[in-house]
Amino acid sequence: MRQDGNSAGLESGMIIGERYSIVGKLGSGGMGDVYAAEDLKLQGKLRAVKVTDSEIATEESRMLMRLSHPNLPHIIDSFPLTGYGTEAIVMDYIHGLTVGELFKRQMFTFKDVLRIAVPVCSALVYLHSQSPPIIHRDLKPSNIMVEHNGHVRLIDFGIAKSRIAMQTQTTMKLGTPGFAAPEQHMGRSEARSDIYGFGALLYYLLSEGRYLNNADMTGQISHFSRQLQADVPSRFADMLLRMVQPRVENRYPSMADVEKELRTFAGSWSDKYPVANGTSGTNRTVSLERGGLRVAILSASPGAGATFVAITLARLLAARGLPCSAAEFPRERPEWAVLLRRDMRGRDQLEDRYHSWNEHGVWWHAQQHPIMQDQRTEMDKLELRLGRKGPVVAITDLPAGMAQHRKEWILESDIVIAVADPYPSRWRTDELMELAQLSKELSANGSAMVWVTNKDAKFQGRNEWLSLLPAPPIAAIPMLPAAEWLDILWRGKWVTEVNGMGTTLEKAFRPLIEYILKAAR
Repeated sequence: MRQDGNSAGLESGMIIGERYSIVGKLGSGGMGDVYAAEDLKLQGKLRAVKVTDSEIATEESRMLMRLSHPNLPHIIDSFPLTGYGTEAIVMDYIHGLTVGELFKRQMFTFKDVLRIAVPVCSALVYLHSQSPPIIHRDLKPSNIMVEHNGHVRLIDFGIAKSRIAMQTQTTMKLGTPGFAAPEQHMGRSEARSDIYGFGALLYYLLSEGRYLNNADMTGQISHFSRQLQADVPSRFADMLLRMVQPRVENRYPSMADVEKELRTFAGSWSDKYPVANGTSGTNRTVSLERGGLRVAILSASPGAGATFVAITLARLLAARGLPCSAAEFPRERPEWAVLLRRDMRGRDQLEDRYHSWNEHGVWWHAQQHPIMQDQRTEMDKLELRLGRKGPVVAITDLPAGMAQHRKEWILESDIVIAVADPYPSRWRTDELMELAQLSKELSANGSAMVWVTNKDAKFQGRNEWLSLLPAPPIAAIPMLPAAEWLDILWRGKWVTEVNGMGTTLEKAFRPLIEYILKAAR
């Protein structure tokens, strides 16, 4: 552990509180750092651990421990990190993205914003109804999470205060510029400060990311409305303008009054957030400190060779000096541990399901046990593993088939490599059509799907085979002599380590390697 200011830097694999094994860092903020951790008492269940100043943490954890609302985080544990002046607050791990992250990907419609606004407003009404009332004071897009199933939660209570606490001590100038109420900049805040912050948040989402300024609020309603997108009703613009009045007394009297009027617009709509482009792939994961180019490799049919392409590509990229991480996607029948290391003793087993180690310039992550359930949790853990050492390229070997979780991972990738072999009898029309649709969605998101042929050879029907592919292949991988390939595997080596074969493969992979190198720049 290392200390930096008032926060303790936790390393992967470290166990805190005699129960929580740190998996990776999720993010940092002014009030501390947040980590993902496995709960060792509950079979590795993921938790979120916030590490912050002891005094702040005590206030925050005491507040959260006595709260119970579906749109607020659930605190599980709290304990000091001895010797570092910090405290760990353990909460539910939220599988989703922040509103800020979702907003960067697409503009929200008025209905989209309402589906987020109603549950957030409900949570604020609940907070303000406590005795004494709890004021959040930092409402902004990054402090609202949308889970993979559309459920919305208001998070980060690092600067929240009860009204009594604010009356008995000087309130610091806290909050985020562009969202904090004017009185917060002068060291004051009350329940109606959250009304302003909530209104400023809605204004930001409904004006294509504009921040409030005095000209927007002091002019005519027509000027204020012009800043909002066209689908916002004029009556809602009136409501919003009243929420963000600079003078406290000109705002709504209470958050309950805001909620009452807000629900007249929401009507009977579901509070579930609609996923972009009609798929579930755009709000899959929790907010992670992720870096590097994400490359997913999949087989167009069972046995086409995605695993071979993934491992070989990682080795060849590393040989070019490009830092890589490579992993097999959570699956029922893992292969990598046997393919890459027949004897796993001494490997860095950071989690109970994966072996992780660095070899040949690649951080490998080989699954140890079958994944039979809770695949979404394992997906989040995998994402943390892939980004742990800051690779330039993170490669994932995906199993065949069109399971929902697999689709979600594909749509989160920057480059998807589809591998096809010359055995079309194993191809399925519905799966090829689905791959074509995914290719369109990836393109719309600025990502790409490319095709690679594997086990390629000169045969009479080769041109016909290639014509069946949705797009011309970027690279053609030759069929390896079966006996020699098996001999290499049984000697615990990989084909790239063998003279002659390695050179042939490097030449075949070269167009794909150049494509990835260009994308990684």
